[in-house]
Amino acid sequence: MNDLLRQRYEVLLDRYRPPEQFGWLKDLVLVQADLFRNEKRVRDLRPDAVYFLLVNLSEMILVAYAAPLPPPSQPIRGERGPRALQPYSTQALEPRVQEAVAIIFSHLAQIDLDEISSHQMLRAIDVHWGQLAELFWWG
Repeated sequence: MNDLLRQRYEVLLDRYRPPEQFGWLKDLVLVQADLFRNEKRVRDLRPDAVYFLLVNLSEMILVAYAAPLPPPSQPIRGERGPRALQPYSTQALEPRVQEAVAIIFSHLAQIDLDEISSHQMLRAIDVHWGQLAELFWWG
C-alpha cells in the first residue's frame, strides 16, 4: 500500500465513529488490533484492514440489527405491523460481536504474511462464515 493511501485510511480510522449507542465497538476493535500486533508480531496490520472490520461490524451488524430506523418510505414486503422493525437488543449483540472479532483475529493469527490487509480480513470472514452466520442468526 502506498504511503498516501495508508495515511488516508489512518485518518478514516481515526475519524470514524459508530453511532453513539455502539461507541464500545471502536474500543473493542482497536484493543484487539493492538493485542494482535503485539502477540503475532505481524509487521503490519494495515489501517485499511482495521477500518474494514470496524465499518462492517458497525454498519452491517449493529446499525442493521439494533439502531433506530426511520419509518420506511414504502411498505416493506412481509411487514406485520409497527413491531416488525423493532431493533434487537444491544446487550444481546455485544457478546456476539466480541466473539466474532475473536474468531476473525484468531484466523488472522494463523496466516503467515508480513502484512494483513482488508483483503485478508474479508477472507477471514469468508472462511468462518458458518460460525458467524450462527452468531448473527443468518443460518
